[in-house]
Amino acid sequence: MVKADRKILFIMILTLCLIGSLSAASFGGPAKVGVLIHMTGELKELGIMQKNSLEIAQDELKGQKKDGEKITLVFQDVPMVPEKARYVVTELITKEHVSILLGGLSSVAAWEAASAAQTQKVPFLITASTEDVLTEQGWEYVFRLNPPFSEYGNGLLWFLSEVIRPKTIAMIRAKGFTGRMNASEMMEYCRKAGYEIIADNIYDDNTTNFRPLLTQIREKNPDVITMASFPNDAVLLMKQIKELDIHPLLFAGFGGGFTMPQFGEKAMDAADYVFAVSVWNPSVPYAGSKTYHEKYLSRYKSRPDFHGAEIYAGLQVAEDALARAGSSDPEAVRKALSTTDLKTIIGPVRFISYGKKTQQNRLPTYLVQWINGEMKTVWPPEFASEKYVFPFPGWKRR
Repeated sequence: MVKADRKILFIMILTLCLIGSLSAASFGGPAKVGVLIHMTGELKELGIMQKNSLEIAQDELKGQKKDGEKITLVFQDVPMVPEKARYVVTELITKEHVSILLGGLSSVAAWEAASAAQTQKVPFLITASTEDVLTEQGWEYVFRLNPPFSEYGNGLLWFLSEVIRPKTIAMIRAKGFTGRMNASEMMEYCRKAGYEIIADNIYDDNTTNFRPLLTQIREKNPDVITMASFPNDAVLLMKQIKELDIHPLLFAGFGGGFTMPQFGEKAMDAADYVFAVSVWNPSVPYAGSKTYHEKYLSRYKSRPDFHGAEIYAGLQVAEDALARAGSSDPEAVRKALSTTDLKTIIGPVRFISYGKKTQQNRLPTYLVQWINGEMKTVWPPEFASEKYVFPFPGWKRR
């Protein structure tokens, strides 16, 4: 009987050792990171930038002898049809057996992806989607690196209160960009500051003629016009604004439509003096930021915007979580993510709970401005690479 007990004990110890060795080996296997980006459709150029940025990030991790060589990036194109995001996530989890999902998607696609990740209990690290409700569901498998929409305009609001002090604001937003978001927080802030919202226009995603909408705004003559648009829309909007000779004190854009290099290339002089909100710029005082920018420019002959930096930082966070988890098991990775305390190229990352939000990182936002065909950081002053141009000089006085 004693021999039998010893035999059972030996088998139990051996089993535990085998389980431990399998767990340790699983991260060295390598671990798979599922990458959700738009590589086709209207956000194709943004998706390419994100893919390029991840490749630079992985090279950096390998060079630092971290776990870059132990991570396999599984890139997956997510169509702009939101419902297909759920299918893509399921495929990555059930067929590729990814340990973590990393994504820079439109907010409506991210909603479907996040819901699927939560259901299947695989952590999803959001790097670009701004919809507030994504981190207001109490989802324990959903984490967000970038600011939510309600905080995204903080840099602009600070600039308005310190420099502009406008009386009236007109807002223009794409329906797809807006998704479930609304501008209630920003509108409430503006009202408290004494700014009157005289127009809030939401347009269909397939709109190409903005002239009727813009004509109505021109008649109201606002001090500030804010726009939340996808890349093609942003170019069309500014070209038609120039055509109609609309000249408020300030134009401000939200989203990659106004920060992608293609905006300056395609809109040409219609882009000049447009302000845009950004989460990152090469002048921020974070280790690796300038190096990333220089490597991207050298390798791809174009400049990345903040979406590229965000997903680069996302891989920094994913690698850190995998290393601390010591395993590629999604549950272990989730637990490691929840205790993240890491400095990245876009700033410090800690996932905290506040207000309605859970597992949300907090970051400042900056203002950039297109000046003579180049995007310059202009606010806050300590990070400015050039003095801002205000008020807008008009279309005929150039």
